[in-house]
Amino acid sequence: MQVQDKLDELAAADARVQSLRTIPGVGPRLAETIVTMFDDVTRFATAGQVGAYIGMVPKEYDSGETARSGRITRHGNRLVRSLLVEIGWASPRYNPLARQTFQRISGGLKCRFGKLIEMTKSSRVNLRTEPRG
Repeated sequence: MQVQDKLDELAAADARVQSLRTIPGVGPRLAETIVTMFDDVTRFATAGQVGAYIGMVPKEYDSGETARSGRITRHGNRLVRSLLVEIGWASPRYNPLARQTFQRISGGLKCRFGKLIEMTKSSRVNLRTEPRG
Protein backbone atom coordinates (compact mmCIF):
# COMPACT_ATOMS: atom_id res chain seq x y z
CA MET A 1 0.00 0.00 0.00
CA GLN A 2 2.94 2.37 0.44
CA VAL A 3 3.47 2.69 -3.32
CA GLN A 4 -0.18 3.53 -3.97
CA ASP A 5 -0.17 6.06 -1.15
CA LYS A 6 2.88 7.79 -2.60
CA LEU A 7 1.35 7.78 -6.11
CA ASP A 8 -1.87 9.28 -4.72
CA GLU A 9 0.16 11.97 -2.95
CA LEU A 10 2.07 12.87 -6.13
CA ALA A 11 -1.12 12.85 -8.22
CA ALA A 12 -2.89 15.18 -5.80
CA ALA A 13 -0.13 17.76 -6.37
CA ASP A 14 -0.29 17.59 -10.20
CA ALA A 15 -3.02 19.69 -11.85
CA ARG A 16 -2.75 17.71 -15.11
CA VAL A 17 -3.63 14.45 -13.34
CA GLN A 18 -6.53 16.13 -11.55
CA SER A 19 -7.79 17.54 -14.87
CA LEU A 20 -7.73 14.11 -16.54
CA ARG A 21 -9.49 12.51 -13.58
CA THR A 22 -12.54 14.70 -14.23
CA ILE A 23 -13.21 12.63 -17.37
CA PRO A 24 -15.70 9.85 -16.58
CA GLY A 25 -13.98 6.46 -16.65
CA VAL A 26 -10.44 7.81 -16.16
CA GLY A 27 -8.98 6.61 -12.88
CA PRO A 28 -5.89 7.71 -10.99
CA ARG A 29 -3.38 5.27 -12.50
CA LEU A 30 -4.58 5.89 -16.06
CA ALA A 31 -4.33 9.67 -15.62
CA GLU A 32 -0.87 9.36 -14.08
CA THR A 33 0.33 7.15 -16.95
CA ILE A 34 -0.92 9.53 -19.63
CA VAL A 35 0.67 12.53 -17.91
CA THR A 36 3.94 10.62 -17.59
CA MET A 37 3.96 9.52 -21.23
CA PHE A 38 3.20 12.96 -22.68
CA ASP A 39 5.20 15.00 -20.15
CA ASP A 40 5.22 18.53 -21.64
CA VAL A 41 2.18 18.75 -23.92
CA THR A 42 3.05 22.26 -25.04
CA ARG A 43 5.44 20.71 -27.57
CA PHE A 44 2.40 19.61 -29.60
CA ALA A 45 0.73 22.37 -31.61
CA THR A 46 -2.20 20.27 -32.86
CA ALA A 47 -4.13 17.12 -32.01
CA GLY A 48 -2.72 15.63 -35.22
CA GLN A 49 0.79 15.89 -33.80
CA VAL A 50 -0.33 14.02 -30.68
CA GLY A 51 -1.84 11.32 -32.89
CA ALA A 52 1.38 11.01 -34.86
CA TYR A 53 3.42 10.86 -31.65
CA ILE A 54 1.53 7.80 -30.42
CA GLY A 55 1.09 6.17 -33.83
CA MET A 56 -2.66 6.63 -34.24
CA VAL A 57 -2.45 8.12 -37.73
CA PRO A 58 -3.07 6.16 -40.93
CA LYS A 59 -0.26 4.89 -43.11
CA GLU A 60 -0.03 6.73 -46.40
CA TYR A 61 0.36 4.84 -49.66
CA ASP A 62 1.22 7.08 -52.63
CA SER A 63 1.78 5.97 -56.20
CA GLY A 64 1.61 8.53 -58.96
CA GLU A 65 -1.77 10.20 -58.72
CA THR A 66 -3.20 7.60 -56.33
CA ALA A 67 -3.10 8.28 -52.62
CA ARG A 68 -4.55 5.78 -50.14
CA SER A 69 -4.69 5.68 -46.37
CA GLY A 70 -4.11 2.38 -44.61
CA ARG A 71 -4.25 1.16 -41.03
CA ILE A 72 -2.64 3.07 -38.18
CA THR A 73 1.14 3.32 -38.26
CA ARG A 74 1.66 1.91 -34.74
CA HIS A 75 4.80 4.00 -34.34
CA GLY A 76 5.21 5.55 -30.92
CA ASN A 77 4.31 4.35 -27.49
CA ARG A 78 2.29 1.13 -27.48
CA LEU A 79 1.17 1.63 -23.86
CA VAL A 80 -0.47 4.99 -24.61
CA ARG A 81 -2.29 3.52 -27.63
CA SER A 82 -3.60 0.61 -25.56
CA LEU A 83 -4.69 2.97 -22.77
CA LEU A 84 -6.58 5.14 -25.25
CA VAL A 85 -8.35 2.05 -26.56
CA GLU A 86 -9.28 1.16 -22.97
CA ILE A 87 -10.66 4.67 -22.52
CA GLY A 88 -12.62 4.18 -25.74
CA TRP A 89 -14.15 0.96 -24.39
CA ALA A 90 -14.92 2.48 -20.98
CA SER A 91 -16.29 5.81 -22.21
CA PRO A 92 -19.70 4.56 -23.40
CA ARG A 93 -20.19 2.93 -20.02
CA TYR A 94 -19.62 6.09 -17.96
CA ASN A 95 -20.16 9.04 -20.30
CA PRO A 96 -23.64 9.66 -21.78
CA LEU A 97 -22.29 11.74 -24.69
CA ALA A 98 -19.78 9.01 -25.59
CA ARG A 99 -22.59 6.42 -25.36
CA GLN A 100 -24.77 8.42 -27.78
CA THR A 101 -21.84 8.88 -30.18
CA PHE A 102 -20.98 5.17 -30.05
CA GLN A 103 -24.60 4.17 -30.70
CA ARG A 104 -24.84 6.60 -33.62
CA ILE A 105 -21.58 5.38 -35.20
CA SER A 106 -22.17 1.67 -34.59
CA GLY A 107 -25.75 1.72 -35.86
CA GLY A 108 -27.05 0.29 -32.58
CA LEU A 109 -24.79 -2.78 -32.56
CA LYS A 110 -22.98 -3.43 -29.31
CA CYS A 111 -19.59 -4.38 -30.75
CA ARG A 112 -18.13 -2.75 -33.82
CA PHE A 113 -14.41 -2.72 -33.00
CA GLY A 114 -13.32 -0.73 -36.06
CA LYS A 115 -15.91 1.95 -35.39
CA LEU A 116 -14.90 2.11 -31.72
CA ILE A 117 -11.27 2.64 -32.70
CA GLU A 118 -12.42 5.33 -35.12
CA MET A 119 -14.37 7.01 -32.30
CA THR A 120 -11.34 6.74 -30.00
CA LYS A 121 -9.09 8.37 -32.59
CA SER A 122 -11.57 11.16 -33.26
CA SER A 123 -12.21 11.99 -29.61
CA ARG A 124 -10.00 14.73 -28.27
CA VAL A 125 -8.82 15.00 -24.71
CA ASN A 126 -7.48 18.39 -23.78
CA LEU A 127 -4.27 17.61 -21.93
CA ARG A 128 -3.18 21.21 -21.74
CA THR A 129 -3.30 22.76 -18.30
CA GLU A 130 -1.62 25.63 -16.59
CA PRO A 131 2.17 25.28 -16.60
CA ARG A 132 3.58 23.99 -13.36
CA GLY A 133 5.25 26.64 -11.25
